[in-house]
Amino acid sequence: MELDVAYHAPEDRIRLLIRRPDQPSEWWLTRRATLRLLDGWVQRLESVPLPRIAPAPQAPWMPPPVQGLGQQHAVLMELDAPRARMEPVTRPGSSAASGGLVSTVKLTVSTASCSLQLVAQSQQVELKLSRKDGHALLEALACAVNRSGWLEGHVLPEWLGQGVGRHQ
Repeated sequence: MELDVAYHAPEDRIRLLIRRPDQPSEWWLTRRATLRLLDGWVQRLESVPLPRIAPAPQAPWMPPPVQGLGQQHAVLMELDAPRARMEPVTRPGSSAASGGLVSTVKLTVSTASCSLQLVAQSQQVELKLSRKDGHALLEALACAVNRSGWLEGHVLPEWLGQGVGRHQ
C-alpha cells in the first residue's frame, strides 16, 4: 500500500490517495477535519507511553535511547521520511465530488501501531499502520497543511512538519 498526500488548491482540500493493488481509493479532507486530525493524533501519541528501549550495557559509548515524542519522530523520519510533492498531483476529473469527502475520522493509537478509519457517505476505509508508518503519514499531512497555508493562527508541535515542503 502506498499513500499520497497532497494539497489540492482548486478544492482547497487535502487529498489522500491510497494505492492498493486490490482497491485504490481517493479521500478528501477539509481544513477543519485535517487540523482536528493532526491535533488529535498528536494528543493520542502524547498519551500513549513510548516503547521501552533498554540501554545496551555492553556499549556505554552508545547514545541513550529515544526519550521524547519529538525525538522519536525525528529518528523515525530519518529512517523513512515522507517526500512532499513540489507540485500537487492532479488527475483528470479528480475532485472531492469524485472521491470520498471525509465526514468522520476515527483514530486509535497504541504503543506499537495506529489505526485510522475514514468514513465518507457510503464508503469507508481503515488503515492499520505501524508506529513508524503512522509518524510518516502524520508528517506528510503536516507538510501538506503547511504548504496549503492553513496553519495561520494554528500551532503544531515544533517537531512536526519539518520534512520536505516546510516553509515553501
